[in-house]
Amino acid sequence: MEKPGRTVKSELKHFLADTGRTQTWVARKMKVGEATLSRVLAGKRKPTPEFIEHFRAVTGIDLDQFPRNRAGCLLPKAGPVAAPEAEVV
Repeated sequence: MEKPGRTVKSELKHFLADTGRTQTWVARKMKVGEATLSRVLAGKRKPTPEFIEHFRAVTGIDLDQFPRNRAGCLLPKAGPVAAPEAEVV
């Protein structure tokens, strides 16, 4: 069961604290820039399937379990996901 208030950032924070690693280390292991990692985690950039796979391999965190907006970007804050607007015909 999903914990309330659970976000990608909170999960990464726990991973970093538990392992003594840094976000810079995660980016390097994923072979992406720190800015790219930050943008995805902040919900400003849509993660590619490759990004999702590499993030899971490095951290063990599955990005597919977190809600996204209509553009496919991760929601940076916990809360209800808005239903898509009905199409006007």
